[in-house]
Amino acid sequence: MKYFEIALNVVELIFYSAVIIYIVRGWNK
Repeated sequence: MKYFEIALNVVELIFYSAVIIYIVRGWNK
């Protein structure tokens, strides 16, 4: 169960970082 929670947290971090990068790139344009 712990491995599943860790994997979920990693996926969330990647998702949020990707969203932030997308917003920043759109802002720079």
